Amino acid sequence: MFLITLSTDNDNADSDKIERLYHKYYRLMYYVANKILQDNYLAEDAVQTAFLKLIPNLHKIEDINSHKTKAFVVIVVENVAKRMYTKRRKINTMALEELEYQISDNSNELEALISDLDLESIVEHMKKLHKNDSEILLLRYVHEMTSKEIAQLLDVKDAVVRKRLERARNRLAVLLEGSGYCEEK
Repeated sequence: MFLITLSTDNDNADSDKIERLYHKYYRLMYYVANKILQDNYLAEDAVQTAFLKLIPNLHKIEDINSHKTKAFVVIVVENVAKRMYTKRRKINTMALEELEYQISDNSNELEALISDLDLESIVEHMKKLHKNDSEILLLRYVHEMTSKEIAQLLDVKDAVVRKRLERARNRLAVLLEGSGYCEEK
């Protein structure tokens, strides 16, 4: 209950929300982290770190029992665990270069297309994407997070998030075009 005592600086509503999140999702978060890390103690650390990352984003969580919140919590703990795994294994990965963000015509068309589709259609198409692509799109469009907020949550640079979003939008556009949504427009 380290987090609950840590949250006493926040108001009572936030403290209550953290406690309810903890009780509702702790076991799921621990399972996800342990599956990645294969270490009980590191999984505990990952869950605690994930909760620390959730605290500044409590205002984004409306209904604790919703699938949206569950997906959000799982995405956060997965990314924390993956980051810990990478650091633990000391895998040398080449960092992405700073990329200049340019909004392509494709992404503008996709934005317009997405606004016309119902959420169920988009989610069905997102399931066909790679997990990283669907996660970044969920954080951006379902949880309405900015690229800066996503960068802090995933512990990467803002430019990396913007590039991942651009690529994920392009991949989603290809799927949507293939299913006939773009011909309708």
